[in-house]
Amino acid sequence: MRLTKRGFPNSARASVLLGVLTVVSGSASSMAQVAGAGLIQRLQALEAKVAALEERRFEGGDLLIHKDQFPELLDTSNCAGEHRGIVNKRVTFSQPFVRTPKVVSGVTKFAIGEGGSSPWHRLDLYISTVDEEGFTYSFTTYCDTALWYANGSWFAFLEDEPPEKPSQPD
Repeated sequence: MRLTKRGFPNSARASVLLGVLTVVSGSASSMAQVAGAGLIQRLQALEAKVAALEERRFEGGDLLIHKDQFPELLDTSNCAGEHRGIVNKRVTFSQPFVRTPKVVSGVTKFAIGEGGSSPWHRLDLYISTVDEEGFTYSFTTYCDTALWYANGSWFAFLEDEPPEKPSQPD
């Protein structure tokens, strides 16, 4: 007897084949037990994968610095060092992560005006102090750069945990 794919989905072919084997061998109960044990193992593996996916989450957002909010960035006459800017602004996640996430950021748009005598202007966005509840960021510029506004984006996500190493016998 040959079953073809024509008109039979995989589950129907498997049922027919199991029925034929039952008639021929008479040992359907032991085969069913083996098949059932294999299905249970596969279901448990799938449940573990679903639980791991449910633990994973991500979150993102925007960062904005505007001259009206931080007018000191327009004044380039009082620079104490090479860099200046806004430091230690905190972003709080909508809900805590289960462990410290990875945070990636980038500048998406900015406007820099003429400042001092240097033809070079610079804008940096730094992410620091990341924990389960949020992170701190800084926009910084060269001392003589007049910043009008800067936009950035961020994205936080959980990296895969490295697999545990098996313990070595003593």
